[in-house]
Amino acid sequence: MTLTEAWTELGIDPGADADTVRRAYLRLIKTRKPESDPMGFQRAREAFEIARAGGEIESLAASSARRHAPAFSTPSTAAPTGEAGAPPPPDSDAAPADGESQSDIVFEGFSSAWHSIPASADQRQRLEIAREAVAVLPGDPRAHWLLVTTLSRLGPDAALADALRAGWRAGFPEFLEALLVRLPARASREEIDAGFASPEPTVRLAAAAAAAGWAADRAAALVAELCRSAMDAPLEARDDRVRDLPVPRMLDVVLTLHAAGAIDAAVQAQTALRDCLHETGLELALVHGPLGGVWTLAEEIGALPRDFPQHLRAAFAISTRSGDLTSAFVDTCSTIERDRGAVRRWATDLVTSAPNVSGILRSALAQETQNTVNRAGFQVSRLSYLLVPVLLAVVRVCSSSSHNTNYGAILNNTSTESYLPTRAPMNVGPRSSAGFGMDMVERASTELCGADGARKGQLVCADIQAYVDALRAGTCSELPGRMTAIKRALRAGTMRTEDARFLNGATIAHWQMCGGQEPQAKDSE
Repeated sequence: MTLTEAWTELGIDPGADADTVRRAYLRLIKTRKPESDPMGFQRAREAFEIARAGGEIESLAASSARRHAPAFSTPSTAAPTGEAGAPPPPDSDAAPADGESQSDIVFEGFSSAWHSIPASADQRQRLEIAREAVAVLPGDPRAHWLLVTTLSRLGPDAALADALRAGWRAGFPEFLEALLVRLPARASREEIDAGFASPEPTVRLAAAAAAAGWAADRAAALVAELCRSAMDAPLEARDDRVRDLPVPRMLDVVLTLHAAGAIDAAVQAQTALRDCLHETGLELALVHGPLGGVWTLAEEIGALPRDFPQHLRAAFAISTRSGDLTSAFVDTCSTIERDRGAVRRWATDLVTSAPNVSGILRSALAQETQNTVNRAGFQVSRLSYLLVPVLLAVVRVCSSSSHNTNYGAILNNTSTESYLPTRAPMNVGPRSSAGFGMDMVERASTELCGADGARKGQLVCADIQAYVDALRAGTCSELPGRMTAIKRALRAGTMRTEDARFLNGATIAHWQMCGGQEPQAKDSE
């Protein structure tokens, strides 16, 4: 599946951002359950992965265009406003601005031709234009990004990797970063070493994630080094240095190490990051920010016992990296088929230390139990088709031998369908990957405000109910204000365990439903 095909599968416009991709995927899998439509679910999952990875390429392309704008563009074209990842077409009626170079004029011609080709046309025309742009302007990063963007949408991966290498060798390190992020399996050891040696922290961390499977200690040491460097800054500048750390990339390294089974290295990197955030008081801001869900789940994965099954640890780490917990749910269901007892034990043992992981394990157990009931009902229903004729024959024999006309009247006036048992309802499966967070927050709200809830009858319960209703409806704009009121009410007295469980579940559910938007409104508390 190409990137263009992935956008079509998800029903989104070309160049959609990560939040749009995630929301489209969540909508799509509501109609494609893994147990009833495994092929459709797998295709939706593939489209999500490709669109997410392609979005990273286009984001890097747009960022690079802005970075090099002073050298290659006029102010009017510094910020791309057309399709993501490709510079916008020029205004043909505008007069050349002072300082506009010949390179600008030539590139704008290529960009205009590239954008003039409609999305419904043969996109190989765009590929030819992009290749010609690189041939004419080998030192212009915008030409290289035009080619990379086109190949990212059309494929194949080998050609995309070569285009990224060409941009890097032309002197632009962001192309190496894109190669390590988008196609880490195609990066050579030499390219990964070059990434580690880069002065750019994001490029170094991209190399660390790419090398996590075979250079785990080196990857963890880089995270620790970046944290230590920030903490060694003068006291007055320390908070700013820590705040400037590329935390998303650092978390990506931690989760990649967990997925690779390098638990010691993952814990080392995670501890270093946690310590520098905690010492500067920025950990709370992270928890309540767009990365709150990722951070919470990463902390739970880091706290898993050493004997927790590695394939499940990897499933949780990979799904947390992508922002989609459905894959972890599906892998758990597969494990239950082999060892239900072990999953049940872990679901119980992790309730306190990893409540969200435990919640997904319990959801998978409940789903598999329902699947078993449904399969049993289906088998009974099939068996009934064999039993009914036999029963009818027996009744006829009995009726004939006893000369009881009442039996004959019953048989003549009763359809065979009335003898069939009612078929078990169809399995509806998990609501979506966002459903896991919803399950958590709904259980926590019941603990707080249900019939036996710790805060039953308190005014805060009205806000909690309104918050849960807004989550169900996907009304992200209402959530910050509601959460501010809830936090203020809960913190007015003694915080309970149930309070913390609700806030934790709300963070996960909001992260899944609303992506990178701010989970809670800012407040002085």
